[in-house]
Amino acid sequence: MVQSLSAWIFSAGSIGRDRQAIALANTMGIHHELKHIVPSAAVRWLAPRMQRGLIERNWDSKEASKGRSLPWYLSALNPETKLAASSILPPFPNIVISTCDQTVLGSLHVKECSHGDSFALHLGMPAISPDNFDALVVPQHDWVNGMGAFRTPKVSKVIPIELPLTSIDRPQLDSTAKDASQKFNIPAKVCDGPQYLVLAVLIGAPTRHFRWSSEDVGRFLKQLERAVKLHQHKVLLTFSHRTTPPLRDLITNGLTKLGLDHRSDVFIWDGQGANPYEAFLGLADAIAVTADSVMMTAESVHAKKPVYVIGYNCVSGPLHTFHRRLMTRGYTRMFVPSRRPALVQETPRSTLEESVVQERDVLSDVGLHDPWSMWSDDEKTFVADRVWRLLNQEL
Repeated sequence: MVQSLSAWIFSAGSIGRDRQAIALANTMGIHHELKHIVPSAAVRWLAPRMQRGLIERNWDSKEASKGRSLPWYLSALNPETKLAASSILPPFPNIVISTCDQTVLGSLHVKECSHGDSFALHLGMPAISPDNFDALVVPQHDWVNGMGAFRTPKVSKVIPIELPLTSIDRPQLDSTAKDASQKFNIPAKVCDGPQYLVLAVLIGAPTRHFRWSSEDVGRFLKQLERAVKLHQHKVLLTFSHRTTPPLRDLITNGLTKLGLDHRSDVFIWDGQGANPYEAFLGLADAIAVTADSVMMTAESVHAKKPVYVIGYNCVSGPLHTFHRRLMTRGYTRMFVPSRRPALVQETPRSTLEESVVQERDVLSDVGLHDPWSMWSDDEKTFVADRVWRLLNQEL
């Protein structure tokens, strides 16, 4: 195996996508740097395949001597970005990883300027021909919905995965949860008590493929009320960095109007300090996540706990394919708390993670369910091995 390799991860500011690339680099054991570089305003409006034609192969030798760290068609994501994160001068790395369409131009620029020596890896389905890359790590739902625009690339360079790559796993979450109550000032009434179950609720934001209206939010709040008042759940609720202030206020104020106590029934992260996202996953007995976020859903599934999807009926396109695949295989269920009290005793906390056959699920009252499936695939290692194999062929 080749040792002491380096990687540049091109980031457009998406925490979820950055986490995927970092998880892969750490699994491979290679040193990596984040490069917050995107197309400049002058070319951002161009389609990715047209941006590709702007790359100057010998830019590094012409411009490095002038002290310029970026060509005219690239810019730092944030003007305050540290120089190391906004410079792509040689020596170039062994691997360049593009995390989304906005980062493809920077990644391929480095590959071109290194005369092909930098191995180009893309996470996801690119908006340009896959033939531009040395390897593609593509979720199955993206491949099914996005491949029609291009001719099929060489099978050897495509690495299929079911879920986005993540560093989250059950042992890590259990460790994070140990001192979470004190660290994040979570009231003991919410997260400690054998007579009820803890439900972590992860809120994202509406997207092109997740049309979550104010009416849908109101319906969700009523569902959450039933989970607390009718089915004896306590709630740990947090928002993602994409959640808009109006949506945050709508949910927070709505819970107050429904009479849910923010200190004994529901604990809501106030946005101050570090996000207790991983701590909530560790403390929870079950997880409910809005359908917009593939990454939050994937990390919830990796927690190996029951996962419920909020707003499943609001999704479309590849997002619908993604959720349908997970539900069909028993990894997730629709979040539809029953309007009726449970007719049988709740599953004890100690056996919640086991495959127990039940007639119905009080948090997903849409009919009978097969036993839960718990995620066991080690896709990170699988992808890392495939990338190493392709790298060895290149080197």
